Amino acid sequence: MKSDLLENQNDYFTELLNEYGFNLSKEQKYLLLYFLSLVIEKNKVVNLTAIKSFKDGVVLHLIDSLLFSKLIDLENSKLLLDIGSGGGFPAIPLKIISDMEIHSLDSVNKKLIAQEEFIGFLNLQNFKTIHSRVEDYAKENKYRYDYITARALAPLVILFEYASPLLRLNGELVVSKGAKFNEELKDAQRAMNICGFELKEHINYVLPEYYGSRELVSFRKVRKESINLPRQAGKAKREPLI
Repeated sequence: MKSDLLENQNDYFTELLNEYGFNLSKEQKYLLLYFLSLVIEKNKVVNLTAIKSFKDGVVLHLIDSLLFSKLIDLENSKLLLDIGSGGGFPAIPLKIISDMEIHSLDSVNKKLIAQEEFIGFLNLQNFKTIHSRVEDYAKENKYRYDYITARALAPLVILFEYASPLLRLNGELVVSKGAKFNEELKDAQRAMNICGFELKEHINYVLPEYYGSRELVSFRKVRKESINLPRQAGKAKREPLI
């Protein structure tokens, strides 16, 4: 199956990587495609993704995850936490292309067990899975991380609250959003201020063919949050800071 993946998908994947400016080694490309094959196979018994087509997965999981690296310093020693990581996107693709220490947090343990299987097959190091609600984890890990990533997890008003107590000063929250990003940011201005963030960088990427577009956005934590965080688990959703 591995050789078939390289033969059937490598040219298309390489074309996309070149289009978006990614200069990856042959081994990295292979590991990324192999990882996607593991996810699709595991998805038959554990609900990790709604995507069934390998081609769709190349764009909507691999390229979509790799785009996070455009706003992350992969070269220097940093600690990154991916929250709500599900099947391991973008955490595992980012680990494949970097030497960063990456932690992957999700509240659904069976998804993390699947991730640990993937990490074993891929033989990756400095990757840790964490089974917890993000608010509970933040209580014992305040101001620990250089980067927080979140993909298709929650509105910005909630993500700011989740990320703030986990990020060190000048740490960054990096998110992937869809077409309604500007409206979402407008609604989250108060939460952004309360949680100590400012907008750092915003890049729009048009995905190939019929796959739509992505808004990749980074927010820097420039000051300590003005309220006591984290709040009780679930309160960010029930009573958002709007």
